[in-house]
Amino acid sequence: MPIVYATLIILLIYASLTDVSQRKIPNWLCGFIFIAGMIANSFLVTPTGFYNSLAGFVAGFLPFLLLHRLTGLGAGDVKLMASVGATVGFRPSLNILYCSFLASSLFAIGFVVVRFAVNRFDRRPARPPGPPSALGSTARTLAEYPFPMAPGIAAATAYVLMPELVSFFGDYDRYP
Repeated sequence: MPIVYATLIILLIYASLTDVSQRKIPNWLCGFIFIAGMIANSFLVTPTGFYNSLAGFVAGFLPFLLLHRLTGLGAGDVKLMASVGATVGFRPSLNILYCSFLASSLFAIGFVVVRFAVNRFDRRPARPPGPPSALGSTARTLAEYPFPMAPGIAAATAYVLMPELVSFFGDYDRYP
C-alpha cells in the first residue's frame, strides 16, 4: 500500500495545483483515484478491504457534501475527499478530514493576510463603487475570492500517511 499512498500524494499535488490555478478539479482525476483505491483495498489488503474502502468513501463524502450544500465548497473538493477516503480507508479518512480542515484554515488565514497586505498598499479601489452590501464589505470581499480546499486535503493526506511511507521507504534515523 505505500506505493499506492505515494502515488495518491503525487496525484493530490496535481489536483492542488489545478485547483489553485483553474479553480476546478478534473473529474477524471477523482475517478481514477477512487477506482484505484477501491481496487487496491479490495485485492491488496484484506478480504474486508472493500468494506473499509467503502466506509472511507462515505466518511470523506458525507461531511464535505454537507459543507457543499451549506457553504460555497466546490463539488470537486467533495469528490476529491471521497476518493481519498476510498483509497485510505475509514480511520485514516477521519484523520485526513480533521487535518484538512486545520490545514485549510491555516492556508485561508495566510490567504486573507496576504490579500489584506496587497489591498492595503494598492492605491486602486478594490471594486467599483456601488450600493453597500448587507453583509458588509469584508464578508463580500471574502466571498468574491473562493478558497481552494484541495491543497489542504493534499497536505493533510501527506501528513497522515507520512509515518507509513517513511517506514516503507526508509528511516530518517540512519542519516544523521
